[in-house]
Amino acid sequence: MTNFKDSGGRAWPVAVTVWGCKRVKSLTGVDLYKLIGDELKPLGELLNDPGTFCDVLFVLCEDEAKRSGVTDEQFGRALAGDSFHAAQEAFVAALVDFFPNPKARAALTKALNAARALMEAEMDRATAELDRIGSSGPSGNSPGPSGSTPTP
Repeated sequence: MTNFKDSGGRAWPVAVTVWGCKRVKSLTGVDLYKLIGDELKPLGELLNDPGTFCDVLFVLCEDEAKRSGVTDEQFGRALAGDSFHAAQEAFVAALVDFFPNPKARAALTKALNAARALMEAEMDRATAELDRIGSSGPSGNSPGPSGSTPTP
């Protein structure tokens, strides 16, 4: 089981179990077991769909939410920025832990690490490009901003 904290500082345990898979599929239509197919494309799609991801995560955290008196709306409102990223990381770790075959877990971990590395490299490349553009100043023939621009 893995944990994350929401933006309100509440800790949420995340565990993927057979029962959880059943409930998630029944309530959201998402088949957790199939997220690792097709070169992890379904997992990537889920992680990049905040609404569906939040629904899936809430189902997995529902028992704790009931104990804490947190509604699904309150749960979703407390996921943004760093807490949303932490929730994604906790979910992925719980999903990996769910698979019973140690070789399958190791292969999945390796694939996820490779995907993370590619994503980080792409973010670094984009940041460097933005830095390059920002340091070169205005380009082209258009004039820079003028202090004498009339206001409507």
